[in-house]
This record gives sequence, structure tokens and C-alpha cells, in this order.
Amino acid sequence: MIAACTAKAPPPPKPAATADTWTDPSPHQSRFVRVNGVSLNVLDWGGTGDGVVLIHGMGDSPHSFDDVAPGLTGGHHVVAYARRGHGQSDRPAAGPYDNETLVEDLRQLLDSLGIKRAVLGGWSMGGNEITRFAERYPDRTAGLIYFEAGYDWSDSTEVRLFGNLPVPLSPSSADLVSFPAYRSWWVRWYWPNGTPTASAEAEIRDISRADSAGTMSQPTDAVMDPIFRSLVSYHRDYAKVKAPVLALYAERFVSNQLPLPDSVRGKVDAWNGEAQAFRQASIERLRRELRGPVDIQILSGTTHPNFPMASRDTMVALIKAFLAKR
Repeated sequence: MIAACTAKAPPPPKPAATADTWTDPSPHQSRFVRVNGVSLNVLDWGGTGDGVVLIHGMGDSPHSFDDVAPGLTGGHHVVAYARRGHGQSDRPAAGPYDNETLVEDLRQLLDSLGIKRAVLGGWSMGGNEITRFAERYPDRTAGLIYFEAGYDWSDSTEVRLFGNLPVPLSPSSADLVSFPAYRSWWVRWYWPNGTPTASAEAEIRDISRADSAGTMSQPTDAVMDPIFRSLVSYHRDYAKVKAPVLALYAERFVSNQLPLPDSVRGKVDAWNGEAQAFRQASIERLRRELRGPVDIQILSGTTHPNFPMASRDTMVALIKAFLAKR
């Protein structure tokens, strides 16, 4: 998800308190692992065998995989983690947040967890870390799963699309007055077709921050600006990736069910058309440049902002089939 790149308010140090008694039903353990000078929050669903390591998108949380991960533990040790600057992991104001540092975080995390070889899954920005890791450490990469991440975010077409998005993907001040108001905004914009999944509920709580008065805030530019620069500055060299790839794509980047006036809806449809053309070009590049086998799947009814949290059964079935071949 890319919305957080425009946020400005400073984040308090802990997640927002909520008045309800909701608890995360996903069967993971949460702990912190010290690597490369930072503490990273790791969610561990258990399982035995080679690792499956999942990395979330920009501004998101490892809880985005809460629905999918439990279905993958048969024969694999499944974990997800919050990259530096996200969730409950450290967010050093001075960084660094470049892709090489993020990949080194990943390598040291695998070492700390005793995972010698893994299938790496990345959503959105997470596709950068896993691609570069596969370039640098082919013997430790059993496969790559791109969750709406089979794009080169440094491509000038994609950078232009980011800059011309016709809808605001950041909350207004009125949406930040309380957790219920923020959650209502989040559901309205990211789940316009239905009720959020348990994974989405866990994510919204993990990324939310509130001050002493209960007012919500977003990550600071001091953190998100360098993360966004990292996103758009890494140019992928698919020719160096030897691992098999499963590339899962959303049907649309932005939902066509958003609560918008007709004048704006037309702009969103046109923007989605450009994004879909870029998706097709990205698919063709994967097929042309990857050295290993690649399986491409476009999941009906899905969008980029909630991708790992939608179409759970279809996604798990596709991933399990991919894992069975490794």
C-alpha cells in the first residue's frame, strides 16, 4: 500500500487503544528480534521445513498476512515481520531505509531465526527486498511470491502514476479525531465491497497510533520520505533471479466501488486503465527476463490496497501448489 507516503503527523510510540474487546484470532506468536542495529517485530505461525518469509507493503504491517499464513504451515515454517520504520519495529529517524539496508535486515533475520533457505513473499514494496535478496543470495532463495508486487517501482511510468492518482489515499483531519473515525475511513476506502477480514482488523490496529487525547496520527515524513525514495530508486535486475516465481496480481489497482462523484470516478477508471497497461507490460517483462519458471495469476475482484487480505482461499491454494513444487 502506498498511501502513507503523503502523511505528516508524528506517531506516538504505541498502537492506539480501542474501546472494544477485539482480539487477533490468527494463531501466531509475536516477538522481537534484534538485527542490523534495529529491533524487528516478527509474527511466527510455526510449521516445520524450509521457511516461508512474508514482507508487507509500504505503510502496512505483517498482520496483513494473518489470514493467508496459517494455511501455509504444512511442511513450511511461516513467519512475517515488520520492516524497520513500520508497525512495532524500530523506526530510527536517521535511517537508513535504502533497499540494501532492508535486504541486510532480512538476511540477518533469517540467520537469527535459523532459516537457511526460504520462499520469500513480498506485497507491493516487499517485492523490492525479495528480488534483491534473490539476486544476492540465490542459494538461500527457494522461490519468490509477488503479492501485487511484480512491478519495477522505479519505472518512470509507475512513478508518474503515483504522482497522478486522482483520489486522496490519506485521511483528513476529521478522520483522525479517534480510532473509530479512522477505522471508518480505512474501511470506506480500502474495503468498499464488504467487511474487512480478521487480518485487516489486526492490521488497522497495528498501524494505528494515538496521542494521549485519542487523536490518531500517521507516520512522519522523516521516516516515510526515505522509505518512499527507497521504493522508487531500486531498479530490479530480473535476469539475476534464478528462483521460481509466483506472481499474483490484483484485477484493479484502485477499487471502482469507492464513494466518489461521477466526475472523479471517470478519472479513476482512466487511471486504472493506465495502471492495467503497466501491469501487462510488467508481466511481459517478468516472462522475458526471469531465468527460472514463472506462474502469473490475476485474481478477480481484488485491488492493490487490500491484496493479501482478499481472496484468501484462492490465494492459499495457488501458493500451496507453488510450494509443493519446491
